[in-house]
Amino acid sequence: MDLASEPGLHKVVIVGAGNLGQALAGYNGFGERGFPVAGIVDVDEQKVGTVMGGVRVRHIDDLPQIVQNKRVNIGVIATPAEGKTTAQLEAALRSQVGKLAREGVSEAELARVRTQLKAARVYEKDSMFGQAMKKIGR
Repeated sequence: MDLASEPGLHKVVIVGAGNLGQALAGYNGFGERGFPVAGIVDVDEQKVGTVMGGVRVRHIDDLPQIVQNKRVNIGVIATPAEGKTTAQLEAALRSQVGKLAREGVSEAELARVRTQLKAARVYEKDSMFGQAMKKIGR
């Protein structure tokens, strides 16, 4: 089953097929939690056409088509910030993941996220945009 075509999921496109993009594409936790990777794009012609995490990398020019055809609603930019190297980005990411693994998520943080989710659901039901998206099946 192609999770990226199932209704009701939050489909993700990854921009950048470098080390971080590859790691994200290979992480099964996204799909298991309802965030399947529907596309990966990059500007590097040597990466275009390769397969990462079961998804073929396409050129960045194909991004609008992927978003429309796969009904993507989340984009993840997997490129280093200006002035930062990929190694610095990877080190920071590993540090945060290690901290999360060691310390877990605090009850206060879980409560904050739950409150945000509830507020987002209320806002979605109240907003015209949210109602329109529901009407067209997104």
